[in-house]
Amino acid sequence: VWFFYHVAKTGGQTIRNHLSAALGPSAHLHLGRWDPDDEPVGAEVLADRDLEDVRVVTGHRVVRSLMPAFSPRPVNDVLVLRHPGDRIVSHWRHNNHRRGLQGREPLTFDEFSTSRGTEPMVREVARRIPGERRRRRMLDAALHALTTVRFVTVVEDLDLVLPRLLEAMGLPGEVPPRANRAGIDYPADDPPDGAEVAAWVARNPGDLVLYRAARERTASTLRLLAGSGP
Repeated sequence: VWFFYHVAKTGGQTIRNHLSAALGPSAHLHLGRWDPDDEPVGAEVLADRDLEDVRVVTGHRVVRSLMPAFSPRPVNDVLVLRHPGDRIVSHWRHNNHRRGLQGREPLTFDEFSTSRGTEPMVREVARRIPGERRRRRMLDAALHALTTVRFVTVVEDLDLVLPRLLEAMGLPGEVPPRANRAGIDYPADDPPDGAEVAAWVARNPGDLVLYRAARERTASTLRLLAGSGP
C-alpha cells in the first residue's frame, strides 16, 4: 500500500488525479475533500470499506496513524515538500481565487501569510507524521518525522522522482500534467514583492530548515526507487 501525505500546495492534486485515473476507485482511496466545496472524507470510511484492493491512499487527511488499518500489508509512504516562499505565495493565490468565487474581497499577502501562523509546513508535517516519542519542539518533531518516511523529495525535483515512484508502483513512468496551475487554470493576482516574501521566510526559519532537509533526501529516494519494483 502507498500513502501520499498531501501537504497543501506541494503537487498533491496532480498526483491524486493521475493515480485516480490510472488505478480507478477500487484501488485508489482519497481522504479529505476532492473539490473544495465537498464534504471531507475522513478515516471513518476505512471501517466500512473492503481495503484489500486499495493500493494507494491520497489526500489531506492521510496520516500515519491509519497504517494499522492495512495490516499485515507493508506501507510505503511518500512526502513532498516545497520551498516555503513559493508555497506561501501559491497558497495565497489559491485562497484569493476561492474568495473571488465566493464573492469575497481578496486578502493582501501580509494578511494571508499572517493568518497561517508561524512555520505552517513544520506544523503540518509534525501533525500528520508524529514520531514514536514526543518532541519538545515542533521543528524537532517534523525533522524526526522526515527521517521515518520512506520516500521524501521536493516539488522542484518532482518531475525527476515521480516517474520512478510510478514505476515502483507498477505504473508507466511518466510526468503527469499539472493540476491547479496558478495563472493558467485560474487567474493569478499580481505577485507580492520579493522582499516581502523573503521577510516572511526569514520569520519562519523552521520551514526553510525542513525544506532543505527534504531536498537532501531526493538522492536517497532515487537510490531506493532504483531497487524497488511493483
